[in-house]
Amino acid sequence: MRILIADDMEYARANIMEMVKKIFPEAEIDTFSDGTHAWKAVKKREYDLLFTDVRMIKMHGPELAEKVAEKHPHTEIFFVTGEDKAELEQLGIDPKEYAKSYLEGFDYKIGDVTVDEDKGVATAEVSITCKSMNKIVEDFSTQYQEKVAALDTVPSDDELYKMAGQVMVDVTKAAKTKDTKVTFKYSANEDNEWSADDSATTEMMNAMMS
Repeated sequence: MRILIADDMEYARANIMEMVKKIFPEAEIDTFSDGTHAWKAVKKREYDLLFTDVRMIKMHGPELAEKVAEKHPHTEIFFVTGEDKAELEQLGIDPKEYAKSYLEGFDYKIGDVTVDEDKGVATAEVSITCKSMNKIVEDFSTQYQEKVAALDTVPSDDELYKMAGQVMVDVTKAAKTKDTKVTFKYSANEDNEWSADDSATTEMMNAMMS
């Protein structure tokens, strides 16, 4: 499997690569800090997956995605962004409304709780109900590429932004919730104060991504 990551923030590229390696440990991964160099790589070889930031120097994500979708229709495209409020609004997305849409139907139920006071450890079985970000991104990739392929004229950057934003909003609203069982681990310090282990974040992310 060949994977391309395009993001102008070094820490973001590193985080995406770390995530991708966990899911696809045998994948060949190329990274670029801008859309122009990423596009040059795409012209030389076909990638199975493209992870691209929305706003980058030289060539933005929507433009890169349009070019990739045209040249390699089978490449799955995923937008990843650490955008601030202003940049989300450029996509036509209201941050508060989007968060509300994604969290619609969110719930959790605490199951078995096991405590070993002698060892100072505990576990809690929790069923989390939420929308799958993987499914949202998958549906977004499919629908965005379909819309780009159906265009009769070359769109402006602003039009691509708005189209991408609207597709993301639509697929998020339409997404169904699913139940995922996770295990949270806790440990006690010398003062007998309990706190969740670092794995709790991973478990929560797994539930959101599953």
